[in-house]
Amino acid sequence: MSSVQRIILVNSSRLLREMLHVIFCKAEHLQIVREVSDEEDLPSAIEELEAEWLVISLPLDKGLPDWVDHYISKRPFIRLLAVSTDSTTVKMKWLEPHEENLEDLSLDDLIHILENAPHKLEHLHSSSF
Repeated sequence: MSSVQRIILVNSSRLLREMLHVIFCKAEHLQIVREVSDEEDLPSAIEELEAEWLVISLPLDKGLPDWVDHYISKRPFIRLLAVSTDSTTVKMKWLEPHEENLEDLSLDDLIHILENAPHKLEHLHSSSF
């Protein structure tokens, strides 16, 4: 199995943050290493903790924030998972221009994505754009 994947929660709503804590604590290979509420603290947190994942709340318009491409371009090892506050929409992004909108995602699928490299998603129903 894969090694522990370190996760930084970024600007998540309280409800989403609590839900993600419950999910991630049940996963053997996932660890939340920090919660960052101020985007300015993100670069130092990423460098200090060498996190593999940033998990954010997806804005109401379901578009990724502008700062995402900037962070990913400067830190190509980072992968981003954005979850809508109602958990109906999940977007994943890593080295530009790859972005996926994941549909019908179960909790097991979410854990599998975070524990494994993003390119190992053949079994999931997804559409790229």
